[in-house]
Amino acid sequence: GIPYWDTVVPNSDVPAFLNDAEWADPLFNSNFPNPWNGADIDFVNQKVARGVNTDQLSKQGPKGYDTWSWKQYLYALEQENYCDFEVQFELAHNAIHSWLGGSELYSMGHLHYASYDPAFVLHHSN
Repeated sequence: GIPYWDTVVPNSDVPAFLNDAEWADPLFNSNFPNPWNGADIDFVNQKVARGVNTDQLSKQGPKGYDTWSWKQYLYALEQENYCDFEVQFELAHNAIHSWLGGSELYSMGHLHYASYDPAFVLHHSN
């Protein structure tokens, strides 16, 4: 199965499995390169980069759970027509791209390279 990452709750960083260089396979009792850690972008001869904005990921509202993402998704759900819902939902969705990619070119924050980051699959499967 695909791991789950709740991007709405405050996080001090991305989940460890996105950063760990190796993955311990309990079935074969071996370590392998972690497929969630990054990837090569062969056609530009670059690796995926991450410029994680931990300030935004960990920012809590006055109640603790009321993060910017939580409020934005709630605001999207309050819309009375699809067009307004979609615009507000995209704002929350795109924030994760920006917060993971930062100003890095070959990252989730750049339209042309976002899908090369394994975190892209995780973000779009939630």
